[in-house]
Amino acid sequence: MDYYDIIGDIHGYASKLKLLLDRLGYVEKNGCYQHESRIAIFVRDYIDRGPEQAEVIAIVKAMVDSGSALAIMGNHEFNAICYAIPDSANPGQYLRKHNDSNYDQHKAFLNEFPLNSQQHTDAIEWFKTLPVYLDLEHIRVVHACWHQPAIVQLKEILNEDNTIPDDVFVTASRPEHAHFRLIEDVVKSPEVKLPDGFSFLDSGKKNALLFG
Repeated sequence: MDYYDIIGDIHGYASKLKLLLDRLGYVEKNGCYQHESRIAIFVRDYIDRGPEQAEVIAIVKAMVDSGSALAIMGNHEFNAICYAIPDSANPGQYLRKHNDSNYDQHKAFLNEFPLNSQQHTDAIEWFKTLPVYLDLEHIRVVHACWHQPAIVQLKEILNEDNTIPDDVFVTASRPEHAHFRLIEDVVKSPEVKLPDGFSFLDSGKKNALLFG
């Protein structure tokens, strides 16, 4: 049986990630953090917010490539991919709109990875190699929610390694398409309507009240 360290929501803070790995007993050898008896599982959100996103990606990718870690896709990686893909149905647009709200969420990543630069292209291509979920012998790992009905349907449209095919990024970006809800439920989590009269303030949206 393998033993795992589950690590999530790094958000571009490489210094804190290195400190955590050190405290968990990982040792850097030949540019890669390794543990003598455990494997790290990174549960998404490597980018946005922090100032060290390139270093975070380099650390995680090196660990995955060496076999000392596994990594899955989160909503920030999914959004970054869609932000980079032109929308063929709407010339001049992208699968994720380049509006002020989406740019503000993504600007820390774009500052380090300018849109359409080689560095940006390489990062997007790596994000595409990340599976949506892991179903291992003794553990299941997903970014947001192991929503079994969605998982069953996703198995029919994902690649064999549980990565997202290029055409599904298109369909999963369109709210009217069934694929949109499948990805939302697993990668971003299901939404439930609040009872009448109940509301809460969404910290990710300035002054936005969500009502049931």
